[in-house]
Amino acid sequence: MVKKYFRFLIMVSLILLTFFTPSPVQADSTFDDVPDWHWAYDYIERLYYSGVTWGCSQSPPMYCPENTVTRAEMAKFLLASIHGSGYMPPAVGSSTGFSDVSVFYWAAAWIKQLAAEGITSGCGGGNYCPDNLVTRAEMAKFLLTAEHGAGYTPPVALWSTGFDDVPLSHWAADWITQLAAEDITSGCGGNNYCPNGYVTRAEMAKFLVLTFNLPEIPTPSMATVYVDNNTGGSLCFEIYGTGIGEQCYGAGEHLYGTFPSGTFNYDVSARCGSLSGSEYYDGEVVETYWCE
Repeated sequence: MVKKYFRFLIMVSLILLTFFTPSPVQADSTFDDVPDWHWAYDYIERLYYSGVTWGCSQSPPMYCPENTVTRAEMAKFLLASIHGSGYMPPAVGSSTGFSDVSVFYWAAAWIKQLAAEGITSGCGGGNYCPDNLVTRAEMAKFLLTAEHGAGYTPPVALWSTGFDDVPLSHWAADWITQLAAEDITSGCGGNNYCPNGYVTRAEMAKFLVLTFNLPEIPTPSMATVYVDNNTGGSLCFEIYGTGIGEQCYGAGEHLYGTFPSGTFNYDVSARCGSLSGSEYYDGEVVETYWCE
């Protein structure tokens, strides 16, 4: 007779995770070119978690943090941040509204919607300049307009912008001052803002996370598990939502470990039969799986 303790199997799975390392398991970085020591790692991970970006390449997964941002890319970044994961703009139709943006351009619908929401009126002369790089001064205006809505005007900077390289006479002085007032920027260092510097994708991640208060990546709850496998067979498992792929272990192993809680798919091939299923595991459990 087989005594099937599903939760036990789950524990076995968990234990296997850290069979050699009983400390909590952490998933790898989402993007190969953004290790966890990169200064923008947390911002980029939050951008991905929020569904705002899937990176600049999927195979391999890359974010290209040092690449500069174009006005076309910025349209997509802003609208995805405003409307949330899975947002798609309306179909572009017969015209984008800009002479230099064809309806067949990859970002045509995003650019048209950005204008429809009053966040941009283009770069002048009926154009949008989709391939132009975005400066930090331009980004200040884009961010605040996207945050506060069409028609927003920041308070006038009366005495100082707070940055040595942004005089009150600069066209974006009020926007840059307000961006700093909202703690979205502290400048580029040395009490400067670098208004003419181009925005990188890493900087863009930080700007978006702070402007739209994109959520923190939740810390997984942990499960402490002891499992005694006396089936005379083996167990294979896969835990979803933790970055842990399929693992298998043999019969007669006693496992102990601390693992992220999650959904466990398991498949047991035992001397007394087979068993498979799916279960959610959390907490602290001691279980045994055996044959009689």
